[in-house]
Amino acid sequence: MKNIYKYTIILFTLLITNIGFGCDFCGSGSNGGSLGLLNFNNNSYFGLRYIHQSYKTNDGMYLNSPWRNEDYNTLQAYGKLKLTNRIFASAIIPYHFHNRETSISNLKLNGVGDLTVLAGYQILYSVKHELQLTAGIKLPTGKFDEFANGSINPGFQLGSGSYDYIISGEYRFYLAKFLWINNANYNFKTENNDHYKFGNQFNVSSALGYKIKSKELEILPSIGIASEVYQSNQFFKHEVLKTKGDVTFLKVATDVTVNKISLGFQFQSALNQNLNAGLVKANYRSSIYLNYNF
Repeated sequence: MKNIYKYTIILFTLLITNIGFGCDFCGSGSNGGSLGLLNFNNNSYFGLRYIHQSYKTNDGMYLNSPWRNEDYNTLQAYGKLKLTNRIFASAIIPYHFHNRETSISNLKLNGVGDLTVLAGYQILYSVKHELQLTAGIKLPTGKFDEFANGSINPGFQLGSGSYDYIISGEYRFYLAKFLWINNANYNFKTENNDHYKFGNQFNVSSALGYKIKSKELEILPSIGIASEVYQSNQFFKHEVLKTKGDVTFLKVATDVTVNKISLGFQFQSALNQNLNAGLVKANYRSSIYLNYNF
């Protein structure tokens, strides 16, 4: 019992210390940032998730420079396989279809993104407490275009062109029908073959849910916050100016499970942000997923 509280306090302290951090909004990110790496259930499953992100950008050349719309769309296919009661493996492969508004026409970008593979271990599993740690790697399976680096948002990419490393922790606390869910993950990014490196990224989220359960149906509405921070990008190991930032979102979500099928929806609205020296504004994010549990 002492160990349970020790691990709980450690993770809780980590989350509170970094809760002000905020956002790697780059389209080449394949894990959804604070939308979460995986769905929070203990089953093996495979599924599909659609993610939409809406932004406005400004080149900042003039005081009256126009704001232009950017939409990032991702369809993820993913799966999680329990190897033992405590060990699991997972993979996420995204397909991106992004849109950028310009003064002449709209730019469209479609294609497969970067594959992420993960392995996790369930450290704690009790009636009230669960603690799970995950680590993985993102592979450069998506195309990287070095000519996009000079744009206001250099993340308008299918892939980062680099091998990146991910560590993640999730803590859940159950009290009667209430569920408190906390997640933190950090992305260590490396330099690609074109000598470009996206900034390291930290994501953290906390939400409170309430279980509504009958014989075959379970509904879990939740509300919380999600914060992200990303460091400056680098080119030939030199900082690329106006490429770092942070953002904090208010998020609401609902998850519904009927027998072996789960359906979920999440919406995030920006509360506070400072992206690319104010030249990028996050509007909102939304996602919907469908899982088959086995």
